[in-house]
Amino acid sequence: MNIRTRVILLPAMALILGATFFSECNAANAAIKVGCGWSVNTDETKAVNEALVMLRRSVTNPNFVFVLNESAYDDNVVIKALNNSLKNTKVFGYEVSFAVFTQEGIHRGEKGSLALMGIEAKEWAFGIGGIDMSAVVSVDDIQKTATRAIETAIQNAGKKRGDVPSVVLIAPTRLKEEPILDAIQAMFGKEVKVMGGTPGSPMVFANNQVIDNGFALAVLYGNTKVGVGYHSGVQTGIRMDKELSGVVTAMGENSRIIKEIDGRPAFDVYNEWSEGRFDYIDIKNLKEPFEIWKTAGRNPLVKKYDLGDGKFGTNVAIPVKILPDRSIILGTDHKVGETLFYAVGIKNAYVKRAGTIVKHALVNGKIKKKNLIGGIHAYCRGAAFGQLGQEVSKLEPLVDETKKEMNGMPFIGGFTAGEQGNIPGHGCFHGNLSSSMVVFSKE
Repeated sequence: MNIRTRVILLPAMALILGATFFSECNAANAAIKVGCGWSVNTDETKAVNEALVMLRRSVTNPNFVFVLNESAYDDNVVIKALNNSLKNTKVFGYEVSFAVFTQEGIHRGEKGSLALMGIEAKEWAFGIGGIDMSAVVSVDDIQKTATRAIETAIQNAGKKRGDVPSVVLIAPTRLKEEPILDAIQAMFGKEVKVMGGTPGSPMVFANNQVIDNGFALAVLYGNTKVGVGYHSGVQTGIRMDKELSGVVTAMGENSRIIKEIDGRPAFDVYNEWSEGRFDYIDIKNLKEPFEIWKTAGRNPLVKKYDLGDGKFGTNVAIPVKILPDRSIILGTDHKVGETLFYAVGIKNAYVKRAGTIVKHALVNGKIKKKNLIGGIHAYCRGAAFGQLGQEVSKLEPLVDETKKEMNGMPFIGGFTAGEQGNIPGHGCFHGNLSSSMVVFSKE
């Protein structure tokens, strides 16, 4: 079936499914309703309208809409069309890479794709904040600037400092995720529920704003259960090799650039650990940063962190680029003295994780599967493309695994360049090759 045929036939099928979700949710409880829509129309305005038609089969007047927009679309046209069609609706979202996905599959069009999730809950409060982070460099300034966006979101929800939301949905600025999470944790405490994805391209959406290199967030204050799941570490499809490890001995100009491991150029050490996987790079004549994240997703680096009581967790970092001086740019923050371990990704485990994270979110929210009404999934693009490839058919197993655990309820998702979540008892984390999920209950 070609793409143009999918545009004609599948939305019609989605309208029928949307009506089914509506009857199931309404029959039990009208406190909260959730619906979704998507489109791959080559015209952005028509794409928004098609997605809204689907969404409104289950949610007539959404109070909140989460939008995932594949980066080939014109974001300004999409957000303008949404705001023209939605009245008194809070809008939040960000760009994703390659495609969007829903319970009906992976959606990739000739030009682009988008997915919407709408929530109608009259007794809930929703607040949106967004701010330009492009000129902010130091950790302290990143935290202060992020705090202003957080305060805007709280005010936009009609709340005040000290009111802890049911969940915080975030789209952090790439390379600035950790200080942003520190600001969120400082505002709401380390037990706040967080679900986030770093945009594949640097665009975020906050109500009627499209912000390049921005940080956006949505704070949701509800009276029904919300659960979050976060998968990052060696238990999520990554096997750590304890025999291949080294200590960071020199950093570059920021906390993402590792210059040396065990006193040697970081790239040389990493390439040796990978048994020459990157020999194809002409490192001696390299003049510009060389992107390797798609390949490196199969061979990430792992660091341990102390959980207390003699327990340790792990966080995964993907090598993103190689620099001419043989430094490596990683997707998470690091410092001198850390020990890094070489790791290998396991394809089947990456696929299974797409369903396992739903289970984790249900447990986190103490939600019975029969009460589940919808969810949002951020899945790492490095894990997806590096292990499965960039073909729709090869990515479909991720949707299949998610569907198995979603009990027939709608969900949307996208491929992101970093994922954020909360580990209960230990605070907020940012990782690579990860998954982050939020699920909603009707009770």
